[in-house]
Amino acid sequence: MKTGQLANLDEMLLVFQGTEFYINTTGILLTIDCIDLPLPVEEFKSGVVWKLRVNIYNEEEGELLGEIIDYDFPINKVTDTKQGSFYFYGIERIKFRSLDTSSFLRSVILKHQPGIETKKKEDDKKEQAPPGEYVVLKTMKVPFGKINFLFGSVSFPIFVEELNQEIIFEIANPDIRPEFATIRDYFIKALKKKLISANITVKYTASQILSSTAKSEDIDSINGHMIDSVRFEFVKREIF
Repeated sequence: MKTGQLANLDEMLLVFQGTEFYINTTGILLTIDCIDLPLPVEEFKSGVVWKLRVNIYNEEEGELLGEIIDYDFPINKVTDTKQGSFYFYGIERIKFRSLDTSSFLRSVILKHQPGIETKKKEDDKKEQAPPGEYVVLKTMKVPFGKINFLFGSVSFPIFVEELNQEIIFEIANPDIRPEFATIRDYFIKALKKKLISANITVKYTASQILSSTAKSEDIDSINGHMIDSVRFEFVKREIF
């Protein structure tokens, strides 16, 4: 692909057909496996079209980061056009900054996830119905200063608006040690960022939180090689 063919803030349509989808043209079908979704999906429901705005496109990695600006784009307004179709041969992975929980669940059929329900208006009208189980799926930015280093993991607080409360999330990493708190600034320099990205999943009912988990490629990247490099920089600074 040529540089500049796909730019930030460009908009495109993801037209889903079961386990596949196309971007603007039926001539290029992609599988939904290349989309970074927070829960296992059997397939997308018929007629689902998402309108996506491009935030970042990495041509070398073939990775696109975007945000959904319309989960209910009318299928009858989709036109199959060859214009610009060559833009999309290089896309190997699509990620989202965040997903609206109810809109996501309304668009898909999950893989054997009993108890997780989409909030529907008709369900709200049912009296004496058992409480449903819901899920919050978000990608959050966490200041590095809020990260607590533990034995084999890190933890950090995130305020979840849907629940109106702060939740402590923990991510396992066997290379992490509590003493890394004293060289926190060196990790910031090594990662080249003051905010880490974390994909959080919170399952809850009307009366309780059932589970809260998080994943972070930034935390996963803190490995033995990076730790040795950070220690070297710290020792070098102390000596010189």
